[in-house]
Amino acid sequence: MQTIIERVWTLYLPRPHRVGLLRIDGQGEAVNHDKKMQENPSPNPRRKYNAQFKREAVKHWLASGKSAPAIAQELGISTERLYAWKQRFSPATAADTDELRSQVEALRQELARVTEQRDILKKTLGIVSEPAPKGMSGSKP
Repeated sequence: MQTIIERVWTLYLPRPHRVGLLRIDGQGEAVNHDKKMQENPSPNPRRKYNAQFKREAVKHWLASGKSAPAIAQELGISTERLYAWKQRFSPATAADTDELRSQVEALRQELARVTEQRDILKKTLGIVSEPAPKGMSGSKP
């Protein structure tokens, strides 16, 4: 009869015919995790949701008037995920739209002012850099 230390030592010794990760379970039996992973690759596979599903989930939540945990349970997702989707995909409110419009108007006014300044500087540079016409006072022939 081998002791647990001897059994672990023999299991972890490199051998050409032994493939995969082995460990000793609580009763001293060897467990091959590679075989378990082949039988059941992932007990909880990671689910991916497309943007359309996310938008519809947020729209359903906001239209239903139900709580986030209730909607999350209906959809089979976590509440935190639903809140993150709301932050990303919820429609803009009227206050947000008004604020954006005022920002756009302010930026348009600033653009007009800066464009006018640029045009004045271009004209000034053109006038200053032109050679003086012949026959002007102060110029030498």
